[in-house]
Amino acid sequence: MNPLFTCKNLTKRLESKSEKDAHAYSLNQVSFSIEGGEVVGLIGRNGSGKTSLINTILGLYHLKGDSDGGELRMQDHDSRSDQKEYRSRIGFVLTDTPFSLQKSPLEIGETYGPFYPGFSMERYKELLNTFGLLTNGKPKGRNKARSAIKNLSTGEVLKVQLAFALSYENKLLVLDEPIANLDIDFREEFYRILRDYVSDEQHGILISSHNIDELESISDQLLWIGSDGNAGEREGYVKYFGTQEELKEAYRMVEADGDSLNSLDDQMIVGKDISAVHSRALVRIDEARLPSELRSCARYSDLKEIFYYSERGNGK
Repeated sequence: MNPLFTCKNLTKRLESKSEKDAHAYSLNQVSFSIEGGEVVGLIGRNGSGKTSLINTILGLYHLKGDSDGGELRMQDHDSRSDQKEYRSRIGFVLTDTPFSLQKSPLEIGETYGPFYPGFSMERYKELLNTFGLLTNGKPKGRNKARSAIKNLSTGEVLKVQLAFALSYENKLLVLDEPIANLDIDFREEFYRILRDYVSDEQHGILISSHNIDELESISDQLLWIGSDGNAGEREGYVKYFGTQEELKEAYRMVEADGDSLNSLDDQMIVGKDISAVHSRALVRIDEARLPSELRSCARYSDLKEIFYYSERGNGK
């Protein structure tokens, strides 16, 4: 059975105004897939290519010319040869909304809804009501649902997009940094919505966030985009794709005195902090090279530690 969504060897070059970066590629041979029922967390430092990947998946960046290549598929629908069917199966919640800022939430449903298969205005209004933008089908407060979305908060605009995405027949939700801009009181409801969306194992989610702790709690798989590790530190490569458990199994955090940590093989060390008060090092696990006296000082690392030390490098 084919995956719900497939990205295979995706390479995308973005034009740069800088002569220095004229030959830099934003995405380089990116491959991953999303199965029905899965939530894939997308992580990477600023400028790593996360938003470029999302924009390419959504068709906001087109694959063109000899410099671009690869394949994007939603089930049996190819992004280039079957563009309409491909796009109709993807819902989105973006930091920069693609909807007109001059339109109200209700006008957005009325204007854009007919272009999406199975869009239900009734369902859309129900969700606006659930998200606090309507009260019993009427605008909340001073015509909030009739007010242009440029007058709404960032979190409210994200709720409008989420309500829209959940009101038509898509199979994949693509979410770009939604968590940071949502009210704390709404986050638990947001996570429940995501769990419900994939619960039938016919839908999937790709969600990016800088909040590693949040992704750790909701993601089944992780897609880590970053540099290739070579000179020049080119971004847009897949550093890791797989389960959280497999990633955590590859590393240990060793907490010991500075002299002991400095004696470790440099090839094992991902990053370390040495101080008179507290010293620790993230290491690639290799029981054969980890001194026996330090094994009792080693523990499993959380995702935030793995990400921090891997991206920072071996600070001393």
